[in-house]
Amino acid sequence: MSEVKSIHIYPQIPDIIAWICQQRLQNSNKTYKEIWDYIHCDKSMSLILPRIFEKDHLGGDLKAQMSSYGLKGIRDRLSSLFLFHLTENMRAKKVDLTYVLEVQQFEERFNQFANEWDSRIFMLGFYLRMRDLKNEIYNEPDEYELNIPLDVDEILTLGKAKIEKLDWLILTIKEFLKYTDKDSIVKWLNESSDFYDLFKLIKLDEQKEVLRELLTYGHAIKDKDFFVFNKI
Repeated sequence: MSEVKSIHIYPQIPDIIAWICQQRLQNSNKTYKEIWDYIHCDKSMSLILPRIFEKDHLGGDLKAQMSSYGLKGIRDRLSSLFLFHLTENMRAKKVDLTYVLEVQQFEERFNQFANEWDSRIFMLGFYLRMRDLKNEIYNEPDEYELNIPLDVDEILTLGKAKIEKLDWLILTIKEFLKYTDKDSIVKWLNESSDFYDLFKLIKLDEQKEVLRELLTYGHAIKDKDFFVFNKI
């Protein structure tokens, strides 16, 4: 019996989610205006915006509600609409935050390693959740991408500083753990500052698989810097 080859999934994170998560935004009127202006540059997004608000909350004043929900509240409510659509194959009429709960839990899991006001972990969780949902449609996955091995947490615990782009480091460790052991990765972190030394730990065909996964993520979040500069 021939082996069934799985289809590689290429999710695309909505621009507004990727943009919010990659900006170092803080709760302020300036931030809410930036989000408001960004959304209204896209006609389709401006039609979605009212759905994240509650009709009777604060008299229906959308800008006042943005301040009430806060940055992460806006982010989570927008994300729930996209995940609802992907899960149910229909548009949500109102916010249901249960659809974003697993992403919130993923963010909470790695919060101790992240910088303040950093939503990149949420973005990675959102991406992995999208992959899991699409995998259920096109493949028969044995495990879920969002269930990252605990070895990743243990490796991060050994670090002494906050990481600027922690999402990239988590994803990189996750992928390399498929082909090498935790001790080898820890040794690399302690002894080398060269990202490409990590690739020497695995075979050529494995290197291609890791690079494909990293490229897929970079494309999904529209971040090319990782492949231009040595960020880890």
